[in-house]
Amino acid sequence: MRSLILISVMMMFLASGCRAMLVEHHESTVPQGSSVHMAVENQILNPMPAGTEPVRGMDGKYAQSVIEKYQKGPTSEPQKSSSKESLVDVIVGGSN
Repeated sequence: MRSLILISVMMMFLASGCRAMLVEHHESTVPQGSSVHMAVENQILNPMPAGTEPVRGMDGKYAQSVIEKYQKGPTSEPQKSSSKESLVDVIVGGSN
């Protein structure tokens, strides 16, 4: 009977020791929405624009040409790209 009590007490001490050795868990993923918060903070720290070129693609004429080219679909001939074309020009199918 004494050995049973001794074993029980030892098991309780071992179990309490395991509880003390638990590792604290930290989130492994970035919280949702953190990219927006980082962008806002960067704009507060440096409010100047990245470049001086005018914004392209924000006017109605350009949007209409993009819609028309999209509705026509891809052409059968591959288009030749020059080194001066931007990525948008290559994707849309040339500059207007």
